[in-house]
Amino acid sequence: MQLSKRLHKNVYWEVLFFLPLFITPQGLYQSIATEDGLHLGDSGLVFPIYFFIGSFLFLYVLMLFIKEKKIFILSSEIKKVVLCIGTVGFFIASTGVIIYSDINAYVRFVQMITGFAGLFISWYLFEYKKLDIEKFFGQLGLMYFWIIIINYLYSFTEVGLASFGRALRPSLGLFDIYQTHVYYPFILTTVLYMSLPYIMKRYKWFIYPYIGLYFLNLLSWQVRGAIISFLLMLLIAFFVKFKVLQKVNIILFSILFLCLLIYNFGLELIVGRFDNTSGVQSLSGRTDIWKSVFEDFYMVDFLFGDFYQDIDGITAHNQYLEFLSLGGVLLLLALLTTLFYLLVFIWSNFQKREINLLYFGLILLIQWIVDFNVNVPISNTNPAIFAWFYLNSIFVMLNINENKNLEKNERSFKSL
Repeated sequence: MQLSKRLHKNVYWEVLFFLPLFITPQGLYQSIATEDGLHLGDSGLVFPIYFFIGSFLFLYVLMLFIKEKKIFILSSEIKKVVLCIGTVGFFIASTGVIIYSDINAYVRFVQMITGFAGLFISWYLFEYKKLDIEKFFGQLGLMYFWIIIINYLYSFTEVGLASFGRALRPSLGLFDIYQTHVYYPFILTTVLYMSLPYIMKRYKWFIYPYIGLYFLNLLSWQVRGAIISFLLMLLIAFFVKFKVLQKVNIILFSILFLCLLIYNFGLELIVGRFDNTSGVQSLSGRTDIWKSVFEDFYMVDFLFGDFYQDIDGITAHNQYLEFLSLGGVLLLLALLTTLFYLLVFIWSNFQKREINLLYFGLILLIQWIVDFNVNVPISNTNPAIFAWFYLNSIFVMLNINENKNLEKNERSFKSL
């Protein structure tokens, strides 16, 4: 009995909320990989299990709100942003439905706000259950570490050593990983670096193979933006978290790791899609899409976008331009308010020399600089849940930290 209690205390089984298990109308998500590594499969209604968990928790929070007449989310900053994005978005989408007599505007709006499920998972874990936030991040990172291993083992049975490249099969055997070449590598990168403080504290030398396996997996997915994000986050960890000896070891380990990869698998694995210089210059055609957003751009477009009509059906491949295109500058400003709070978070923790909180804030800032400028993660349920989950969690962590300091000061004052 004592062993069972101790095991439950040491292991957060709630990390299974974020198991990359995806449900479709046909059942578990299954994909098909072509010979050139293109992954095909169900599209449209594909939901991660954590979407359903977050939706259930939303209903639970709603029930508590009706009963207690207050919103049970500690992070007031994110609470304001969510209300702003929800209110502005609903107003613009409703206007679009009236003007164009097309209810699809609501469909696009609802798709955008499904990511808010991550907020309610954060609330449940860290405010209701009072789990240690940093420890949860760490155990989430360990779960994905084992998922990477299982993915490789399964892929080896299918394509052998070709798994160390774009032919990697996006499957865990029983179910497959969704959005593998679009958002999954970015999710992996964020999970890795948000988990690093706990891993460094708990496992010491394990951080080197831990980081190495994540990086190898990113190289296999061959997603340029995620690799750039990985390297920038590594740079932040290098200056903010790593000690001198760890910095030296990281440099030596990285050199040895890359040499072994090149020796065993050739330079192509490392260079990958980066050898396509024309693709890099145009960001895989994204620059042309960005220019098209401003073609025939009038004042109404600037203020309200296309009222969530998504007329051309083409994503802007840039979260900021996507908001500008769908809901105009009003919706964009609502999103930029979130970025403003994140910058304030970073600056305040820099001034207070709260290194751990500063680190978490900088990691998420890289996400907003890289991922948000080449993809539309907030507009898609899977990555949006992760983005809002992490964002709310660090503000909860900030509030908890400030409350602890306040209580400490009060005790010191009473002892005088």
